[in-house]
Amino acid sequence: MPSIKLTEKAIERIPFADDSTPVEYYDTKLTGFGVRAGLKSKTYFVKGRAKGEQFKRKIGKVGLMTFDDAYRQALDVLKDADQGLSPDDREEKEVQADMITIRQVLKKYFTTRKNLKPRTKELYENSLEWYLSDWWDKPMRSITPAMVVAKHAEVGIKSKAQADGVFRVVRALFNFAIDIQEEDEKEIITRNPVRRLSTLKAWYKVPRKQTFVKPTQLHTLFEAVKRSPGLVSDYLLVLLFTGVRSESEIAGLLTTHVDFKEQAITLLDTKTKEYLYVPVSGSAMDVLKRRVEDTKQQGCPYLFYSFQPQSARYGKYVPQIKDGKYDHIRDVRGTIKAIFANTELSKITPHDMRRTFLTYADELGISNVVQKRLVGHAIPTDVTDGYKVLTMDRLRNEVAKVEAYILENSHI
Repeated sequence: MPSIKLTEKAIERIPFADDSTPVEYYDTKLTGFGVRAGLKSKTYFVKGRAKGEQFKRKIGKVGLMTFDDAYRQALDVLKDADQGLSPDDREEKEVQADMITIRQVLKKYFTTRKNLKPRTKELYENSLEWYLSDWWDKPMRSITPAMVVAKHAEVGIKSKAQADGVFRVVRALFNFAIDIQEEDEKEIITRNPVRRLSTLKAWYKVPRKQTFVKPTQLHTLFEAVKRSPGLVSDYLLVLLFTGVRSESEIAGLLTTHVDFKEQAITLLDTKTKEYLYVPVSGSAMDVLKRRVEDTKQQGCPYLFYSFQPQSARYGKYVPQIKDGKYDHIRDVRGTIKAIFANTELSKITPHDMRRTFLTYADELGISNVVQKRLVGHAIPTDVTDGYKVLTMDRLRNEVAKVEAYILENSHI
């Protein structure tokens, strides 16, 4: 075991072994660092002692890595050994540090899935942070099927629908992580632990809500909004008379999206990612006109602006400015609950207005294709439906039928 001062040039001069027995050359400067010369190659290695046991580890082949890199790696290993950390412990520590987390995968998922809406991204991030805060920075490989089953049940105590929703996102993130590993040829995550929920048939499969405003409840609805005039009541009325999606579409209407001449509204940010020009009823236009006048006085572009909750308690809606910007309303369930307090509609939601419009349209015999076009649903890919051209006059007449039905049953 000869000892020499190892340098790049000194290593070049080291001869290859004459037979199958390699010769090891140790550095006179860094004790434990050396080069092993074999028949056809030379290899950097490090030798030392940690926790009372001797170790020896290969660093890399000469020619495939620089002398300086090999020296630094050997120095790091020997420093750790001096602190009682063996190469095995060091490797485990590096693997743990390199493991990908839910937070990291979600960030890359958002970057890759360019068509995800900002609202969808916000929903994913908020639900994971709210229900899986203790998993947020946990290495994904450490999440076991048993942990998934237990956490799913834990979230299910609060909300079965949320439990299924959250773990559908987790399932998608695991599948995504596995896919990008295959591209990088780096197998850190090899299985999706959320599959255990399917194996055990543990998904709650909460049925879709079927709540809507019955015709006999329309009078109660109109009386309640009459007692509480203002932005949120107007919001509910527009939803009722149009059937368009609440937060993602109607809530984001700008004054420039309303065409009073043609009695129509423009929807730019639809779920189907289509531009829609939708005719609306006279009742809806009356409400929209009121909203436009209010927002112009307030100096705000949104018809249904985010408001200061303190003022709203007294029936006065004042725009809320955050970071120097206006925003549209988001979650107004608390205000809706106050509007319908002590009535049979105390648990009504904005999305119930959409179901109400579609239920009435179906009751009136309006075709599914027309219904979908009016409320922004994706049109079926049926070949025959693809040839149908729905004129604005046709759509306007169908909207008027639903409006007449609502007004007739509301007895106002």
